[in-house]
This record gives sequence, C-alpha cells and structure tokens, in this order.
Amino acid sequence: MSTLTKKEQTHLRILDTAARLIRQQGFEALSVGVLMKESGLTHGGFYAHFANRDALLAEALAHARYQSAERIQTELSALVLQGQAPLQAFIELYLSEAHLDAAKQGEGCPLSALGSELFRLTNEGRVIAQGCIDGFVSLLQQLQPSLTKEQGFALFASLIGVVQLTRSMPDPQQAHSYLAASRNQLQQQYL
Repeated sequence: MSTLTKKEQTHLRILDTAARLIRQQGFEALSVGVLMKESGLTHGGFYAHFANRDALLAEALAHARYQSAERIQTELSALVLQGQAPLQAFIELYLSEAHLDAAKQGEGCPLSALGSELFRLTNEGRVIAQGCIDGFVSLLQQLQPSLTKEQGFALFASLIGVVQLTRSMPDPQQAHSYLAASRNQLQQQYL
C-alpha cells in the first residue's frame, strides 16, 4: 500500500514522464503541454506541481539520475556476484549496446543523453547536474578505491563521450565496434 498522497503520486508520474522524455528528446524538445498530455493530465495542472519549466527540468534531471543510479546498482550487483571486478562490471554496463540504445526508450544515464545540453540549464539545474557528476565519480572511486577523484572524473567523462559519439553514428555496426574497442581500452587503462 502506497503511503504517498494523491498529489505526490501525480507529481511522481509527471517526473517519470519528464525523465523519460528528456532522455529521449532533450530539454529543448520538452513542452509542458506534451508532458502533461503524456502524463494523462491537463496543462493547467502543471503549476500545482512546479513553479515553472526550469524547475521541472531541474527536478526531472535529478529524478532521472536517481532512476539510473538505482538501475545501475541492481545490474552492477548481479555482475559482481558473477565474479566480475566492480569497475570492470561498471564499464561493461555503461558501454554496453543496451545502454547505447537506452535513450531511445527514455532510459539510461541522463548525463550521456543530455551532456551537450547541460550547460544551458539554469544555475539550479547545473547544480543538480554537478551532483549527478559528483555522484558518478564517487561511485567509480568506491568501485576502484585506488582511483583519485580526478581519475574518476576523467574515466566518467570518457564513458559519457563514447556513448554520445557512438549514439550519433548512423551505422550500428561501426558504433558497436567503437563501443567494444573503447570498453576494452578503458578497462585496460583503469583496471
């Protein structure tokens, strides 16, 4: 039985929809009208939940990060239980073909889906983006304690860059080839 109020459930439904849409289409493509329609709500109901579109975008990014982190932890735990080293498992997951295609379904890491748009956010949104980055760097350091913060950042930036560039390629075979080569290179470099 849910302990959330009806308003909290509605707010969460809007965030789930917004998190999916921003990963699929980006921040600029997200309109309040489309969001509310896809959430099964009226346009006017938006302002009962958010002060403005910028507040929505910041909260949707934080929500997408939470969803992504939760999913990564679950999948990572399964791979580690199968005997993979934690950092190796993370690189495998992040540079997998499944993650490459995840943004099409509105899933996966929001930073790799939105990287080039993050600097256009309001200060509030960039603070949340910074929290996302710091969270992933911290996770990488937990997975490989010998990594410095700077090395963790460089690795995460490489992972994001590989996903963004391979997503932009029209030839899936070439994208998958670069994805596999990058996965191998980063594992050799950081393990």
